[in-house]
Amino acid sequence: MFAIEEELDKKLWLYAIHVGKDRSEVVNDLLRPLVGSMVLYDSRDRRSSRQGDGDSDN
Repeated sequence: MFAIEEELDKKLWLYAIHVGKDRSEVVNDLLRPLVGSMVLYDSRDRRSSRQGDGDSDN
Protein backbone atom coordinates (compact mmCIF):
# COMPACT_ATOMS: atom_id res chain seq x y z
CA MET A 1 0.00 0.00 0.00
CA PHE A 2 2.85 2.34 0.82
CA ALA A 3 4.28 1.88 -2.69
CA ILE A 4 0.98 3.01 -4.22
CA GLU A 5 0.88 6.09 -1.98
CA GLU A 6 4.49 6.90 -2.83
CA GLU A 7 3.84 6.56 -6.57
CA LEU A 8 0.71 8.70 -6.38
CA ASP A 9 2.56 11.37 -4.40
CA LYS A 10 5.35 11.44 -6.98
CA LYS A 11 2.83 11.78 -9.84
CA LEU A 12 1.00 14.58 -8.03
CA TRP A 13 4.27 16.47 -7.57
CA LEU A 14 5.20 16.02 -11.24
CA TYR A 15 1.75 17.15 -12.38
CA ALA A 16 1.89 20.17 -10.06
CA ILE A 17 5.26 21.17 -11.52
CA HIS A 18 3.90 20.66 -15.04
CA VAL A 19 0.87 22.93 -14.50
CA GLY A 20 2.79 25.42 -12.38
CA LYS A 21 0.76 25.01 -9.21
CA ASP A 22 1.45 23.98 -5.65
CA ARG A 23 0.78 20.31 -4.88
CA SER A 24 -1.99 21.19 -2.42
CA GLU A 25 -3.75 23.25 -5.11
CA VAL A 26 -3.63 20.26 -7.46
CA VAL A 27 -5.12 18.00 -4.77
CA ASN A 28 -7.85 20.56 -4.06
CA ASP A 29 -8.63 20.84 -7.77
CA LEU A 30 -8.94 17.07 -8.03
CA LEU A 31 -11.12 16.71 -4.93
CA ARG A 32 -13.39 19.72 -5.51
CA PRO A 33 -15.89 17.91 -7.82
CA LEU A 34 -16.05 14.93 -5.48
CA VAL A 35 -16.67 17.06 -2.40
CA GLY A 36 -19.18 19.20 -4.30
CA SER A 37 -21.17 16.13 -5.30
CA MET A 38 -21.12 14.86 -1.71
CA VAL A 39 -22.50 18.17 -0.43
CA LEU A 40 -25.18 18.20 -3.12
CA TYR A 41 -26.13 14.59 -2.31
CA ASP A 42 -26.26 15.38 1.42
CA SER A 43 -28.54 18.39 0.91
CA ARG A 44 -30.88 16.31 -1.27
CA ASP A 45 -30.93 13.61 1.38
CA ARG A 46 -31.79 16.13 4.11
CA ARG A 47 -34.59 17.63 2.02
CA SER A 48 -36.16 14.24 1.37
CA SER A 49 -36.03 13.34 5.06
CA ARG A 50 -37.68 16.67 5.99
CA GLN A 51 -40.45 16.12 3.46
CA GLY A 52 -41.05 12.69 4.94
CA ASP A 53 -41.32 14.18 8.43
CA GLY A 54 -43.73 16.88 7.24
CA ASP A 55 -46.06 14.36 5.63
CA SER A 56 -46.45 12.40 8.85
CA ASP A 57 -47.68 15.52 10.71
CA ASN A 58 -50.73 15.95 8.45
